[in-house]
Amino acid sequence: MSPERLDGQRGPVDNEEALLQLDSVSRIYPVTRVRALDQVSIAVSAGECVGVVGESGSGKSTLARVAVALERPDTGSVRFDGLDLGTLGGSELRRLRCEFQLLFQDSIAALPSRQTVGRTLREPLLAHRRPEASDPELVARWLARVELSPELEPRYPHELSGGERQRVALARALVLEPRLLVADEPVSSLDPSVRERILHLLVRLQRELGLSVLLISHDLSTVARMASRTVVLDQGQVAEEGPTDLVLRDPRAVATRRLLDPPTTSRVG
Repeated sequence: MSPERLDGQRGPVDNEEALLQLDSVSRIYPVTRVRALDQVSIAVSAGECVGVVGESGSGKSTLARVAVALERPDTGSVRFDGLDLGTLGGSELRRLRCEFQLLFQDSIAALPSRQTVGRTLREPLLAHRRPEASDPELVARWLARVELSPELEPRYPHELSGGERQRVALARALVLEPRLLVADEPVSSLDPSVRERILHLLVRLQRELGLSVLLISHDLSTVARMASRTVVLDQGQVAEEGPTDLVLRDPRAVATRRLLDPPTTSRVG
């Protein structure tokens, strides 16, 4: 299925322009024979935020893992800054991982339970043998950047609120100063008021750091806050793609209309 172009002019970013380029990517899980992704093509250019939305089971989380090379596609290719991730050896891919990071939905699972906040923020730098890992001001600086108090440095994840954990997870994802952040449902588990503050923080950090962002969500209103373009997934395929405001204002695909106006169930008795 080819994506519908809502603007009538621009399709996906050309390979030469894209920082991240997924070309005709398919992913099939052999045990269940589930085709999680089916010929999906998505591009993200430097400094751009692209939203990917879809219902549960549409392939969004698989797309996130494939985009950061945690899973390899069965067909198609994933390129980062022109490099085909599928052709890289382990050491080459490990070095390149500094350039792209994944922000998980579940901050409890993402943060090591037996590490303090301070150790958690230094860990990626230590793993990549970066000299700034020994900077005594590093943790306080990054906590301030995600609007947290430096007093949280000695605490453990279970001592933090959900919003605090997600901010620490965000700081951990950004401490390597990547060029691309893949955010998989980064606010869906948070209370509405906390969700709004985290989204505002993401918008600010994207602007300040010049980040490219692939923002994955089941909620169109979430991607509307950040994404200039939106891709709608349905059963592993691209159902619709275009400028976010047009996708919201003039949805063409049935899958998009379901997201905008989900069915309601009535209860009798």
